[in-house]
Amino acid sequence: HAQWQLLTTSGQTLHAVYFLDLPGPPRIGFIGGDGGGEVPSTIEKTTDGGRTWKYVTNNGGNYTFILDFSFKDSMTGFAAVQQDGPGCLKTTDGGETWNPCHYYNYANGVYYNAGNGGLFLSSDAGLSISWDEGETWSEIQNSIYDERFGFAFSDANHGITTSWYVDDPWSETTDGGKTWQYLSVDST
Repeated sequence: HAQWQLLTTSGQTLHAVYFLDLPGPPRIGFIGGDGGGEVPSTIEKTTDGGRTWKYVTNNGGNYTFILDFSFKDSMTGFAAVQQDGPGCLKTTDGGETWNPCHYYNYANGVYYNAGNGGLFLSSDAGLSISWDEGETWSEIQNSIYDERFGFAFSDANHGITTSWYVDDPWSETTDGGKTWQYLSVDST
């Protein structure tokens, strides 16, 4: 049976964890958390399944916190940044360094859809998409306009996203993220 162990990291409050989906047991992963003031948001990397963690270079400036990660492949990944920052960070060297994407609204969630190449960001302004790995962004028209926090796609076209709003916690797309609709969930 697996056992949980308390591991030591930076001591900052953590909000996100992500492990790369590579063959074998999870080894390479990232955690993200607080920063602010004179301290950049925490991004740490493990290469031994979480036994040890090291800070990685964060060139995004000083802002509040990292809320989510998503990776295109083992080298290219993205982080959602909330408050006082670029909104999105990108790595192209396997997470050793992170630099701002060209998105200037804070973000709650990020997702790279390998099926269609779309990079999605959520914020309180709705959903945005980039087709060029974060260089340019477009607001998704007919989008949902509340804070979304998680994404999942079953294929290139079918996906869901979640919110903390009780009335409409789920939204879905059937066209690869071009449009989103609230998903009715019967709780009875």
